[in-house]
Amino acid sequence: MIEIERRGKQRKKYQGKLFHDFRRTGCRDMIRAGIHERVAMQISGHKTRSVFDRYNIVSPNDLREAARKRSAHVEEQEERARKVVAMNQGRS
Repeated sequence: MIEIERRGKQRKKYQGKLFHDFRRTGCRDMIRAGIHERVAMQISGHKTRSVFDRYNIVSPNDLREAARKRSAHVEEQEERARKVVAMNQGRS
């Protein structure tokens, strides 16, 4: 607990991790580990998608990783396209 002044009065305020900080971390970790969202929601006790989505915060690293994965996917598709061999259309 720390002492803070608010509206001219001294008050005590908790400083540190809260239960919901760990719940948020757990949700993020489950999603990043590849656990299906519905399963993660049941584990964390979230009943609605909207509340779960508030816990599953997207970070700048998440966006960079998504861009990296998309680029790798596009490169893979281009490589596959280069390996496609045209069939002889003159055959009957």
